[in-house]
Amino acid sequence: MKRKWLALSAVIVFVFAACFSFWMEKPALMQKLSGTVIEEANNKLNGTLTMGQLNISWTGNIVIQDPVIRDAQGRLVVSSSSMVIAINPFKVISSALDGHVAGAIEEVNMESPELHMWQNGQDNTWNIETLIKTSSSSQEAGFRANINLYDGTVRARLANGTVLVGNDVNGLVSFTEYPSIKGTLSATIDDHDVTAKGTYRSSRDYAVTVQGDRIEASYVAPFIPDGTNLTIDDGHIDHIRVDIGQSHRGQTLRGKADIEGGAGTAYGMKFDNLAGHVFFDQHSVTYDTLSVDINGQTIHSSGEVTLDSDTPVFTLTVEGPYIDVGAFSDSLGVPVTGTAAIKGKLWGTADDMNGTVTMEAPWLSYEGLAIHDGALEAALSHGVVEVERLDVGVAGGSLRATGSYDIHTGKMKGSFTADAIHAEEIPQVPVSIVGTVSGTGDVRGDVHDINSLQGRGTFHVDGLSYNGLTCDSADVQASYSDGIAYIHSLTASIGDGSFYAAGSYDTQKSAMDIAFSATNLPLSLASSYIGVPVEGVVSAAGYVTGTGPDMDVQFHGSNGSIKGMAFDTIDGALRKEGPVVTISNTVWRYVDGTHEGSGTINMDTGALNLTVATKHMRLERLLDGVGKTDFPLTGWADNTLYITGTMENPKAKGSFYLHDGSGYGYLYKTIQSDYEFHGGTVYFYNGSMSSYDADIMFSGSVGDTLNVDIDGSHMDIARISPKKGPQRSGIMNVHAHVGGTLQNPTASGTLRAPSLLLNGMTFTDVSGDVGYYGGILRLSDFHFSVNGGTFSMNGGYNPSNRWIMARASMKSGDVGSFLKLAGLTTAKMEGRIDGDLSIDGTVENPRGRLTGQLTQATIGDKPVEPTDIDIQYEDNTIDIHKLALHVDDGVIAAQGTYGFQGDVKMQVAARNFSAKVLQDLIGRQDLDIDTRIDAVANLSGQGKRPNADVSLQLHGGTIKGISFTDMYALLNVYDGMITIDQAYVERSPYKLSAVGSIPVAAVTGERTSESMNVAITFDHAGLDILTFLTPWITSATGPLEGSLQLKGTAAQPLLYGSLGVTDGTVSIKSVRYPLSRIRGSVEFNGQSATFSASGQMDKEKASHAGTVVLSANAQWEGWTPTYYEGTIQADRLNIESPFFTGPLTGVLSIQQGEERPVLSGDVTISNTTLDVPLAFRSSDEPMDLGLDFTLTLGDKVRFYNAALYDLTATGSAHFGGTVAHPHVTGSYKAERGIIHYLDTNFRIQQAEASFGFPDTFLPKVNVEAVTRVGQYNVLLNLRGPADNMDMMLRSNPPLTKNQIVSLITLHNGGMKNDSSIDSKEVNGLVGTGIRMTLNSLGITQGLEKVLKLDKLTVTTGSLDYQDEKADVGDDYYNIEMGKYIMNNFMVTAAFGLNHDDNRFGFEYTPNRFGIAAWKSNDDSFIGGVYRFNFH
Repeated sequence: MKRKWLALSAVIVFVFAACFSFWMEKPALMQKLSGTVIEEANNKLNGTLTMGQLNISWTGNIVIQDPVIRDAQGRLVVSSSSMVIAINPFKVISSALDGHVAGAIEEVNMESPELHMWQNGQDNTWNIETLIKTSSSSQEAGFRANINLYDGTVRARLANGTVLVGNDVNGLVSFTEYPSIKGTLSATIDDHDVTAKGTYRSSRDYAVTVQGDRIEASYVAPFIPDGTNLTIDDGHIDHIRVDIGQSHRGQTLRGKADIEGGAGTAYGMKFDNLAGHVFFDQHSVTYDTLSVDINGQTIHSSGEVTLDSDTPVFTLTVEGPYIDVGAFSDSLGVPVTGTAAIKGKLWGTADDMNGTVTMEAPWLSYEGLAIHDGALEAALSHGVVEVERLDVGVAGGSLRATGSYDIHTGKMKGSFTADAIHAEEIPQVPVSIVGTVSGTGDVRGDVHDINSLQGRGTFHVDGLSYNGLTCDSADVQASYSDGIAYIHSLTASIGDGSFYAAGSYDTQKSAMDIAFSATNLPLSLASSYIGVPVEGVVSAAGYVTGTGPDMDVQFHGSNGSIKGMAFDTIDGALRKEGPVVTISNTVWRYVDGTHEGSGTINMDTGALNLTVATKHMRLERLLDGVGKTDFPLTGWADNTLYITGTMENPKAKGSFYLHDGSGYGYLYKTIQSDYEFHGGTVYFYNGSMSSYDADIMFSGSVGDTLNVDIDGSHMDIARISPKKGPQRSGIMNVHAHVGGTLQNPTASGTLRAPSLLLNGMTFTDVSGDVGYYGGILRLSDFHFSVNGGTFSMNGGYNPSNRWIMARASMKSGDVGSFLKLAGLTTAKMEGRIDGDLSIDGTVENPRGRLTGQLTQATIGDKPVEPTDIDIQYEDNTIDIHKLALHVDDGVIAAQGTYGFQGDVKMQVAARNFSAKVLQDLIGRQDLDIDTRIDAVANLSGQGKRPNADVSLQLHGGTIKGISFTDMYALLNVYDGMITIDQAYVERSPYKLSAVGSIPVAAVTGERTSESMNVAITFDHAGLDILTFLTPWITSATGPLEGSLQLKGTAAQPLLYGSLGVTDGTVSIKSVRYPLSRIRGSVEFNGQSATFSASGQMDKEKASHAGTVVLSANAQWEGWTPTYYEGTIQADRLNIESPFFTGPLTGVLSIQQGEERPVLSGDVTISNTTLDVPLAFRSSDEPMDLGLDFTLTLGDKVRFYNAALYDLTATGSAHFGGTVAHPHVTGSYKAERGIIHYLDTNFRIQQAEASFGFPDTFLPKVNVEAVTRVGQYNVLLNLRGPADNMDMMLRSNPPLTKNQIVSLITLHNGGMKNDSSIDSKEVNGLVGTGIRMTLNSLGITQGLEKVLKLDKLTVTTGSLDYQDEKADVGDDYYNIEMGKYIMNNFMVTAAFGLNHDDNRFGFEYTPNRFGIAAWKSNDDSFIGGVYRFNFH
């Protein structure tokens, strides 16, 4: 035991001694160890190791402060704040003995290490790959420890400069199972976690897994293959997992990730919102459900990139269901907009891409060209694009194409079909081209060499138009090859004509070789193109060759015109060779006139050598052709013209002859002259003009200056002065010289005329000098006489500023002539004026003054006292200094100033002036006013709106034949308002008065918002006011009481108040009894009125007098009625007039209809005698009135006209429709009566008037009547419309129509066949004359009416029908009468006027068969009567 403790003590002492020795030698030992470590590390590194210090702790751990490793270039690679190496002291000796010193290390801890990595941009290698030197030794180091990393940082710079920073790096690398090295690592990159773990056994056997929540997508940029035009600017990669390994099966790489929000550029196009899922391994990269927005358009894709070869191989699908094509216009370099749906597939490499694509484009636009319903199918294979299908709707039609294009060689070929393409809808086509094109074609060649292109096509065009040149249809066959365009055939239909052309155009030489022909082309199509109106048709043939080009054309035109110049035919030829154009044999023919032209024009030198000959052409057509359509010259023209010189300085000479025409509306016989033109001047020689008896000679020149002499004799003023204005005639002689320039001409001359007639006024001894110079037309020393008065004047007129000046004096000037000259032919005034007239100023603002004395004057047949006149006009103002007319103890006068645009201060007064004289003075005899007038009007204010104080009194008289006692008005006009202070009209004992105000605008018709306010009082008025309103009221009595107030505006008048009458009487023209005991009133309430009245019409003191009741209501808006209705109720109203006698009973109403007023009701007539007028007065435009009333004929309605008929009728008719378009139904029948025809009474057998014709009130008439003359029964038959009846006369025994007429006219029973007249016939004519005279004078009608008979007539012949000795032609005259005492039963009597025979009897005729009986002094008769018809 003791030994053990001694041994232990010895060990302790040894250890203590050793430790003490180590402690004493530690500084030197640490320094040596630090050097050894650094030296050993540097031998292993391609760089250097430095440290702050190295220390060994009492626990045996080696602590290295601030270790730093740099590469061979001195760049920092690794640094740490400290590195602690834990040593197992028990393994130190054994590890040293084995040569594996690192075996004693159990753990290495690194605090806050920083690793700096960067990638070489040339070979994408990392700097750490070459940091440790390669060792050839195979000796194993024996390191079996763990390396722990705490709170480290990794900074990695990628090849593109992007820096990745990994923070919070913690990890473990374990060598405990060496040679299998295992490790785990965690870090944060951009605040997102990244982990890695793996096992490494050798460079041929390892496996590593890297996972991350998210990294920025831009970190992937360095891994994008070179040559790929792709940049990534934004986005992130999520859910990352990458597995990398190596085994005996080879290297493995697999992974997956999600891409979100990717953005950048690809092949010049921006993309964003890139999202999808990616799988990859060492062989390929696969993605699906990938979507991306490229230039704002969403694209979906899926596919695979194979990486097994040196060049990646793509297999992709792309789909864009809705693409805004305009988003790619800049990238494509094509200005296209619209939408499209795209599907495609790509495969191959970047150098050898293949694919297919389909596109549907509902709408696209290319530089304004609309494309719709587009479809494309194309394929790319080995650099060749094959367009398998291209269909588009474009420009109103469709286009279909196929083709191919070799991207590498530029070779292309294609074909197309166009259908109904509208050229005018293609913006790139000039707007002057219009037409519809269809066709097919093909093209091939090298796009880099235009001369290699070849093509051909066939086209059809409808409605082609270019700058107004139109073509109905055209067909073209053309081709292009070797730089030459060939037109194989061009055929066009233009109107009724056609055009054909064929040839070629060398694009390299700009040379043409084209032949053409045209047949019946309408020239009008060229009007807008050449800017000249042309008509007709033309046929032509020719050719165009060379580069000039040269041409040769022959043409024929017919039935047309050029600029209004008509031609029947134009034939000619035109040739151009080099610069010379030759016109040969060109003839223009129209009717029997011609233009012939020939010559040459040198287009280079401008030299002219032309001849134009005109024969028998209308001058006005020639003027139309030179643009002088308004030049007032007509006639026939012959002209010969020779043109030489150059186009810049032409020369011409010739002669013209005009005949049978007019100038300025005046006829001439001939105008002729020789002329020359050179140096800009036209020279006239031997010029003459003859017109009727006038002869005018002229000669001179017109150029820069004028020098023309004119002599005219026997010139009719009616033919040389303007046709408008007053009538004139007379002969004058003129001599004049025209000088100056065209811009400033001068003229001087004289005018003489023995007699001129102007507007019915004769001017004699007319003479004076005229001139024009300095821009002023002058008239000097001008004298003339008119109807005994003499005048002299001087004056001037400047057309440029319209200045005028005239001074005239007159002696004994005739007033009637002045009025006639002024066109005041209705004024009935005569007289003489001595005085002076001066005029100055301008036409727009003249000033003048007339002074003188009026003598020997009359107005109508009333003499006017001599009076002075002094009237001045200046600045649109009349100043009356003196003007008064004294006529027949009356006077009217005016004095003062009236400025039409300025101040007014004038007084007009009349005293006891006859209205008849005033009417004669103003020429208004139609006013029919007979009274004496006292009036004073003081005018003031401004001319546009003058003020006035007016006092007017009429001292009794008549207006339109209606008398009044007195009329007075006191009113003033101020500020556009008329104020009536007092006004009345009196017809004793009645009086109507008014006071108030009325806007002037309401009188003049101007629009105004000012209100009227006039009170009208009828307290002293009577119904006789009705006589002023209508001529049908012949007299009216009874006081009219009440008052009215007129308010509102002229556009919206308002009427208030009431009028009433309590006991009035009105006499109506042609009606026997007046309408009496009238009681009525009318109430006005602004824009409505209510009327009611009643009265009676009957014999005086009738016990049950007939009455009438009227009522009405009306409303209006402005002057337009908006509602109205009225009713008339008549109860036995006793009317006795020439056309109606009897009581009238019925109800009629008028009310507002949908489109017009409607008259309706029921009227029944009984116990009445009617005489229908033979004609009704009507107007051109009937009243627009609707009808809906019934007229019924009751008992004892008699239609009576002594000269025509005497009928008793019944029946009913309804009147509908309108007055303009009536519709009448119903009928009236007469059962008895007579008709007078040729003074013979025909007894009615039947008579009916039936209605039913549209648009007429007239009925259809059917009348049968019979009479007996001697032994003859005569039938009268009337049938047809009342305005166009057929009349038929027949007799039994039968007679001719002429014999029947003679029988009933002369009562000649013998019916001779010759034309002689014997004494009996003379007696018959006398008797007929007596009867017709009595009837025409109304004697028989008067007696019939007084005696209340139904029959009264004068007849001839014997009263005894059984007297066989008597003849109807005997000169017996009788008066026959009858009276119905009941229906169909008449008592008759007849008395001889020149003999003693008398006869009494009766007739009873209930139907066709009747009984008649009579008794005379000597005989009696009873028998039957039978009515019969002739058919």
